[in-house]
Amino acid sequence: MEAMNTDTYGGKASAPITARWRWTARGAFLAALAAIVLPLMFAGLRSLALLVLGVAGVTIAAAGAWWAVARRGVRRAIGLIVAVVMLLGVVIVYALARFLLIAILSVALLVLAGFMARAALRACARPVREYETAPPAHPFIIMNPRSGGGKVVGFQLVERAEALGARVTLLGGDQTVDVVALARQAVADGTWPCDREEPPYLAPSYRWVLVLEALQAARRDGQDGRHPRSADWEQAYGRGIPGPDGASQLAAVTRWHAAAQRDPAQLRAVAWGRRTDPALERAAGAKAGDHDWTERVACHLDVFVQPCRWPLDYLTSPGSVQPQE
Repeated sequence: MEAMNTDTYGGKASAPITARWRWTARGAFLAALAAIVLPLMFAGLRSLALLVLGVAGVTIAAAGAWWAVARRGVRRAIGLIVAVVMLLGVVIVYALARFLLIAILSVALLVLAGFMARAALRACARPVREYETAPPAHPFIIMNPRSGGGKVVGFQLVERAEALGARVTLLGGDQTVDVVALARQAVADGTWPCDREEPPYLAPSYRWVLVLEALQAARRDGQDGRHPRSADWEQAYGRGIPGPDGASQLAAVTRWHAAAQRDPAQLRAVAWGRRTDPALERAAGAKAGDHDWTERVACHLDVFVQPCRWPLDYLTSPGSVQPQE
């Protein structure tokens, strides 16, 4: 009998977990256990001291190898010598103690356990959805010149980013810099990290909101005829908006939006999720029915630098989210 994992909405979240992958996971545990028991069986408690010696030697060798890669000149030579000497020392000590073959078998069992565990986990892993998005219209990058050993300056990252059209802010000096404030200021200046409209990421209940707002704005402005973005919307949404003029298009989209808003359970799921402890409540540090709920949410919504009241009006009690007409 096969088990099936499902996601929050009851859909398929991963591949079936068959007996093959269950036994693969069990084999990973057995191989790891054998890697621990094998030295104790053939070398007894003496294997613990040899294990500590081997770990210490390999650690020092790894540090030396890092020096050999990251440093130059004399330091690189010293790191290389230390790495080689320590590895040879561990091999010689294990050979004299007749522990070398046992250590090799234990390492091989650990590697086998790792491969088997990885195969078992990948078999039931949920596939990651990928989306194609347009490049950001106004990219903004914060760089630290001291990070990465001075690679920002050495590789001329500022010049390269600016040549590609990005706005770069360098961190410097001894004073503490609030990078969150820098990012908010970038948004206030019109530098957005992504496109303002991204229809693929809208929940089904709100997929027509952007089109509806655009048609409403066009009607308020007194525009005649079909909306100029009608062809773009048809390509983005895969559905043409009927009507010879903006009023008829607005009527059609209003009907579609109202139909998508008829399921209160989906509306609550969009805002609050399906868990008993919504992430919004955890972030705000309060329950939706608390007396200071509105104040706490308002503090977190300060990131909306432009006048924007609707998020606060929308985030009411989870049980009172109603369809929006």
